[in-house]
Amino acid sequence: MASIDNELKDLIQGYISEVKDNSEKIHYRSPLPDSAKFGIGRFLLDMPRLQEIAEEQANGKIKRQPVPKIPKPPWKWLEGSQQHVNFDGDGPSLHIVEYLSSTEWVKHRVLITRNDIDADRIEFTGLRTDLKSWQKIAVVKLLEACNSPLEGAILGDDTGLGKSLSALLAALAKRKEMFPYAGPVLVVCRAGCVIQWLEEIYTHFDKAHRPRVLIVDTPDVSPRYLVTYDVLICSNGFLKRRYSEVLQAELFSSVAYGVNIDVAKRCFPKYIHKRKPQPLHSGLYRYLNQQFSVLILDEAHDARNPDSLLYAAVQSLDYLHAFLLTATPLYNSWNDIGGSCLFCLGLH
Repeated sequence: MASIDNELKDLIQGYISEVKDNSEKIHYRSPLPDSAKFGIGRFLLDMPRLQEIAEEQANGKIKRQPVPKIPKPPWKWLEGSQQHVNFDGDGPSLHIVEYLSSTEWVKHRVLITRNDIDADRIEFTGLRTDLKSWQKIAVVKLLEACNSPLEGAILGDDTGLGKSLSALLAALAKRKEMFPYAGPVLVVCRAGCVIQWLEEIYTHFDKAHRPRVLIVDTPDVSPRYLVTYDVLICSNGFLKRRYSEVLQAELFSSVAYGVNIDVAKRCFPKYIHKRKPQPLHSGLYRYLNQQFSVLILDEAHDARNPDSLLYAAVQSLDYLHAFLLTATPLYNSWNDIGGSCLFCLGLH
């Protein structure tokens, strides 16, 4: 017999692929969801279907219908997206495609690709390691990219050229510039690279000037405690699990709000309606004016697919700037870079 967990998984997948929720800053490609199908509750779920699921579960008969596969976005999906770039915060906005064909983009591209950069103008206090010339240039260019409407950049240096240290230095410099009106730097990486990022900090900084760093691997930690650190490190899996919990809570709440609490309990019998701590998605960050100053997304090509859970989980974070690190920005084809670019948009 099919488990109700599979129904929940299907609902979450449909929610990720079909619903555009501006309040959570999760961006989806057009066309917008069918209002006739998704029309009840805060998160626009198919409530009649949920009631059918509850009745079938109560009767012990689950009629399964084949779930159609979600189509992959066409190569021109970016043109049909809802992504806009904001200028100067309160100024006008442009569609991302319009921005990439504007003179502002040309000026910014020239600025971050020029070679006559005085990389020695930035001092790195407490650094044990002598930076290579390209690492210094990378730091300067990342900081310049923060001042653009994209509010970030992709660092595509090859493997072994020290992208991690360059991104850390630029992120810490930006955090220092924004302090106290911005929170810690958040590093999101593969599970096997978490310790490597910790070692980067302990290896390259002397003890007196070493930034305070914490590996976030448990949800039982308060955001008020996390904002006392300079750098937070978490794995892709940890971020996805926390985001899935947020989705489950919102799905349950939307059913309870759209119909009633009894239907919600029948639809999700295994869901425990209990408030869970959210160290990465708490509203306290914005309330305290301590949003993540810079998101460093390691191996950013892992989140290149806009239909993936990791992509939605990263988009759900509240950050001010983004540095995307990848040695393969064009992983399979040239249009793979489109999904990664959307993390840099000035929409957070």
